[in-house]
Amino acid sequence: MDRPVYVSITGLRVRHFWQQPVFWRHAIASMIQARAADGCLQAEARTIDGIHHTRSVWRDRASMLVYLRAGAH
Repeated sequence: MDRPVYVSITGLRVRHFWQQPVFWRHAIASMIQARAADGCLQAEARTIDGIHHTRSVWRDRASMLVYLRAGAH
């Protein structure tokens, strides 16, 4: 039997252009951290209609929570 995976999907709209540099600094650092995290099976980001979306897939809940509580995230 296959084990369940944990999926996180987020969306954020940056409302003001002057907030973009701060957003991208944090977003890039968080994506690098997620992709390198133990237990992360996949992490991707895309912008759709001005909303920045992320999707990450995790082997288990514990791995996802370690990422969530550490580093750039």
